[in-house]
Amino acid sequence: MADEGDSVTLHCELSKPGVPLEWRKGELGLCPCAKYGIRQAERLASLVIHDVDPEDAGSYTCDTGVHQSTAQLDVKARPVLFKTQLQNLERQEGESASLRCETTKPGAGVVWRCGDRLLASSSKYHLKQEGTVVELVIYKLQGADSGEYSCDTGDRRTSAVLTVQGRSCLV
Repeated sequence: MADEGDSVTLHCELSKPGVPLEWRKGELGLCPCAKYGIRQAERLASLVIHDVDPEDAGSYTCDTGVHQSTAQLDVKARPVLFKTQLQNLERQEGESASLRCETTKPGAGVVWRCGDRLLASSSKYHLKQEGTVVELVIYKLQGADSGEYSCDTGDRRTSAVLTVQGRSCLV
């Protein structure tokens, strides 16, 4: 088990020095690069996986062509937190409202709710995400749109109250 962001080293001890080998993740052969460091000294081969993320979880194999050794890597994801929280808003009927917050992880999956009701993109709601910024736009506000709106990452939740005021007719 490794924490997201850590570097992990897998070792494979060989029966004799200098044996040619291949490192694989599942069926995919691995080459030295920014993500993977591959070393072999005497009878010890090692694979370093830098800055692990949940996609790095899986089965890693050291293969000499005759013998194989396999290890399973599990990665514990960092919780997605909020850098900025939702802020209460007050708008007039007919206007649009934008609720926005920022997470600690780009592309983090979030769920938007109004009270207990799950929201999805439609002609009324537009759910946007750019990097770490997530936004809910509500169009053509009506009094019924007033209420508590929340954004949930699965680890944390932020909420704000939207108050929609009716338009008054001037005589």
